[in-house]
Order: sequence, then C-alpha cells, then structure tokens
Amino acid sequence: MMEAFEFLPTRIKGLIGTWSGQEASGAGREVLLKSVAQAVPLYSMSCFLLSKTTCKKMRSAMANYWWGGAADSQRMHWLRWDQLTQPKSTGGMGFRDLRSTDAAILGKQGWRLMTRPDSLCARVLTGRYYHDGDFMSCRRKKRASQTWRSILAGRDVLTMGLIKRRGVLLCKILAISFQKLLANCLRVIL
Repeated sequence: MMEAFEFLPTRIKGLIGTWSGQEASGAGREVLLKSVAQAVPLYSMSCFLLSKTTCKKMRSAMANYWWGGAADSQRMHWLRWDQLTQPKSTGGMGFRDLRSTDAAILGKQGWRLMTRPDSLCARVLTGRYYHDGDFMSCRRKKRASQTWRSILAGRDVLTMGLIKRRGVLLCKILAISFQKLLANCLRVIL
C-alpha cells in the first residue's frame, strides 16, 4: 500500500524544487506551503489513510523548504514540525499536521455515511459492511477494502466530536437562548 501513494512525496518535492530557485521571503514560503504543498494530498486523504512513512516524507520535504528554501537542503531546523503546526495564537505557524488532517477528513466521510444514508456511497457501504447495525457500532471485517478500513480509522476522530442526542438538543437550545440574549444586549447598547 505504501508504494501506491509514493507519488505524493515525490510530487511535493517536485513542486518545492521549482520554487527553490526563487528567493522567497518567510511569508512567501508560508503561503506556498499552506496553499499548494499541503493541498496536494487532500484528495487521496479523502479516501485513504496515508501511511506514517508517506506523511513523514511529505512533512520532511516541507520542513526542509521552510527552513532552507529547498526540499533536500540540510539546514538547521530551529523548531520541531509539531511546534510549527500549532496555531499562530499559541506560537506556531499554523501548518497542517498531515496525519491529523487525514484522520479528520476520513471522519467527515463517516459523518456523511451517518447523515446521508440515502446516498449511493452510503447504500453500497451499508450493504457491504454494516447492513444489520449502524456505522458507529460496526466492526472491521477481515477482508474489508482499504477505503472502508480508512473510514473506520477516521471514526475515532468522529467519536471524539459526537454528543448524545439529548446533549445536541441542549446545545441548540443554549445557542438559541444565547443569540436572543446577545440580540437583547445589543439593543440595550445601541
């Protein structure tokens, strides 16, 4: 499976190679990395869980470009990539952690299976993998496809963000109440 996605690090290194001949400021390198290099693997991430090795190769090429201006430069990295992926408000640069992004996108696929059960994709996967239960409680089968195993890997991220039905209704009620309260406060101020 690792060979199937070997084109991603190669593609990112190729893009960075074309940029490395030009002198770019730190802001320019940041924009190139965020808008182009980190967008390259998104389509593959929406269907498959990329291996740690593939993510590490892509991260390495991006970090080398960030610190040295080239994908294969060996300059000193003054901060770990984990620190650069932190939000700017906490001292990072706001780069994406590719592994976390992959899990989040796959979790979104699981969310679509739950919220759109009449879609063609949901009907096919339901009939094949969890026809007698629901998505959140189904088990991984031995001969499951790579796509299904990847979506199940994203289910863990989805589980962290879900609230029980009563909690969701309560959150909606609180949000509506807060909006009304905010509107009343604005009327008083104006």
